[in-house]
Amino acid sequence: MRFSERLGLTPVRLHLQRDAVDEALRAGLWTALKTTVLDFQRSYGAWDDRYYMISKRVIVFFFKVPIDSAPNDADVFVSNIRKWFFAAKWFQLYDLIEFMYENGYSDEYDQDAKIERFSGLVNQFLEQEKSAFRLVAGHVTELTGDSEINEIEEAAASKGKFSGVSLHIKSAVGLYSDRKNPDYRNSVKEAICAVEAAARTICQDDKATLGAAVKAIDKSHTMHPALKEGLLKIYGYSSDEGGIRHALTDQSKVDHADAKFMIVSCSAFCNFLIEKYGVQTS
Repeated sequence: MRFSERLGLTPVRLHLQRDAVDEALRAGLWTALKTTVLDFQRSYGAWDDRYYMISKRVIVFFFKVPIDSAPNDADVFVSNIRKWFFAAKWFQLYDLIEFMYENGYSDEYDQDAKIERFSGLVNQFLEQEKSAFRLVAGHVTELTGDSEINEIEEAAASKGKFSGVSLHIKSAVGLYSDRKNPDYRNSVKEAICAVEAAARTICQDDKATLGAAVKAIDKSHTMHPALKEGLLKIYGYSSDEGGIRHALTDQSKVDHADAKFMIVSCSAFCNFLIEKYGVQTS
């Protein structure tokens, strides 16, 4: 809290920014975007190939205008983006943040580290300016604790033989964070599929159900009884709660709290399985 806020000379923000973005947050998000994606794409002020590529992506796939509308000068491009950014509606800013997460560093050297820096800086300003959202696995989603974010991000970053885990976790977060039409039921389904993908890879049986995979892992690696029980209960929940794994046309009782809990829990289970047993998988 600032000195002026402690003395009551400046109002203290008491409510999270949920349906709006104030000037301070907008400025912070622009700083995150400008100092990472937009600046690091440039080479000594020149319009290099990577910068040219990102400009075309933004013009064609984000703004959805003709490709020849893209300027041929880096400074003009950044100036145009800035003008739009400070006039856009609050939810459009988050659309651009998500787009840049997915497209700002594609096919670039040290891509993961740069995406992590961008995401970290965005979340720093979101937290500092009391936003109700965080950037998690490429999706701007409802406020989640740091430890929960870390578990989800780690699972979403799974690579190689565990890349299926990443795809399912990212899909789960996307379905959960859709404010207009959140699909909590399928979000839970995707989270459970992430655990199933990890377990299948470890037991080396791509057709095994989660229950069968857990039993196979226990047989070959001897799992802790509590962990085995927890994973089997997740499998049981997925079969019983509104038939998550089966027909998706019936009325579901899965809500926001269920989905958030399952995404975080399944991410943590995936991370544990990969760290504990993944290295033993050829």
